[in-house]
Amino acid sequence: MKLVMAVVHDHDALRSLDLLTKKGFSAIMIARTSNILRNGLSALLSSVEEERMMELFNLIEQSCRNHMQITSVKAKNINIGEDGVSIPYPAEILVGTANVFVFEA
Repeated sequence: MKLVMAVVHDHDALRSLDLLTKKGFSAIMIARTSNILRNGLSALLSSVEEERMMELFNLIEQSCRNHMQITSVKAKNINIGEDGVSIPYPAEILVGTANVFVFEA
């Protein structure tokens, strides 16, 4: 038996959870917000028999797709007068996919 934790983007979390439970996996979701990109991330936790690991990985891959997103990024300080100023600017970044961790249960 293995404990699988998949960290997924919020846009993919409910779709992933729904797909996993429909295919007979028991799973829970823990949501959080990233300080780096101010995006929501969720951790999906599931215990699974080793024989079904690849099926679980394939389901997570199906439900977590890459997409581009525009976000604000802080520029380096620009010296204006005595104080430096940070000016945010938009940047297009790739989000989605999943980071999957497997633990011995």
